[in-house]
Amino acid sequence: MVARDLPDGWRRVHLVGIGGVAMSGLARLLVARGAVVSGSDAVESRQLATLRALGIPITVGRDPAAVDPARFDGVELVVVAPAVRLDDPQLAEARRRELRILTRSAALAGLMQGHRGVAVAGSHGKTTVAMMLTAALQAGGEDLTFAVGGDPGEAGSHTHAGSSDLMVVEAEEEGAAFWQLQPHGAVLTGVAPEHLDYYRTVPALRASFATFLHRIEPAGFLVACVDDEAGWALATAAARDAAAALAPGDGAAGRPSWLIGYGFGPSADVRLSAVEISPARTSAQVVAHGVPLGRMVLKVPGRHHLLDGAAALATGLALGARPEGLLTGLASFAGVRRRFEPLGSARGVRVVDDYANHPDRVAAAIATARALAGGGRVVVAFQPHLYTRTALLAEDFGAALRPADVVVVMDVYGGAQRPEPGAGGARVASAARGGTAEVFYEPSWSAVPGVLLDRAAPGDLVLTLGAGDVTQIGPELLRLLAGRTS
Repeated sequence: MVARDLPDGWRRVHLVGIGGVAMSGLARLLVARGAVVSGSDAVESRQLATLRALGIPITVGRDPAAVDPARFDGVELVVVAPAVRLDDPQLAEARRRELRILTRSAALAGLMQGHRGVAVAGSHGKTTVAMMLTAALQAGGEDLTFAVGGDPGEAGSHTHAGSSDLMVVEAEEEGAAFWQLQPHGAVLTGVAPEHLDYYRTVPALRASFATFLHRIEPAGFLVACVDDEAGWALATAAARDAAAALAPGDGAAGRPSWLIGYGFGPSADVRLSAVEISPARTSAQVVAHGVPLGRMVLKVPGRHHLLDGAAALATGLALGARPEGLLTGLASFAGVRRRFEPLGSARGVRVVDDYANHPDRVAAAIATARALAGGGRVVVAFQPHLYTRTALLAEDFGAALRPADVVVVMDVYGGAQRPEPGAGGARVASAARGGTAEVFYEPSWSAVPGVLLDRAAPGDLVLTLGAGDVTQIGPELLRLLAGRTS
């Protein structure tokens, strides 16, 4: 099969839940490959308007009356987003017609057929690494296909159907979705307690990652972070099994290592050192496989972003790209929306927004803010995300928040989850106390901008953290700051 051909039976596709970032990207790939696409979603959105501009007809609403049977005439395949409910009327119509139904990850795996697929996995940093890798490869002239779950804002697109045989995707561990993929190469950024509402235990989560790693082609490669103990242990175990799976005639002795480590540790194949962080740039010295490459320079701040850049660099090198082009592409990377995204400043107060919804990423964002704040304070508004996650990690969130100077903890953004006893913002706020930070619990969303306004002073850096609607707090705070007269 030619890399850009559609699999058999994919000429007419209907996407249920088409409005999400990942599903809309899948729709764009299908259209670019020549499929006739239609879709449905629960609510109207700007994303739907952009899809309609591509000629995709879309039905909106969960009511059975919203089902347009004509939309399903001639449909060969139905793809369902993870968030779609089992009783969704569009899904019910597909079942009534006995149409073939796939998850989004299974559909993505189908589109990877015929490509050298690279899947970026890990508890944190998947989106940033995938976008960094894409930018780095494009700088070297590679017209690759990519499908990434994040929003690059005005800087570019999260999906593109390229002309080469290379394809980069995110590998999502939620619901074990990444088991559908069988990539040539993969990245493992690390493994931390996440999605335990699904996996229940950390050993089960790690076992799921191990299953994914064993789906990488034995003749391919794995790039993994040596600084992440849990992830590196899984990676080395997978490397042993991949070596055992290669037949003597596969040329294992003459090929590059299947496992490539990156990080700050001395054992890393792609190793970082001499870190410099400033408001304008972040950089580190890089040695790759014993060869000094000079400094890797990034526009995005933070040691965690240097690790993301090293992952992208190591992967590009494994694919045969030239280091000069990769470093140039990384230097031009403008960042991902809601990944330490500067929103602006007013009255001497800088405001930054970040998607951090796990203790590790909360700690990394606050550390980056501290490095950039200079003599100013770090003021944090944190919105816990999901009741299940908050119940499991409240104490860890508290510890991650303590290095800030001022902390305002909001109530939990629960999404579709129901509240759980003892899993509220008050518990996180209580866990954050005991250090030097001034900690407040503010259950009223609308009151948070005013609380921040009362406490932010010139020179401070205000950081809004969380995966929910906390992202709207920053712009409102900037509006209030601009209107403040004293």
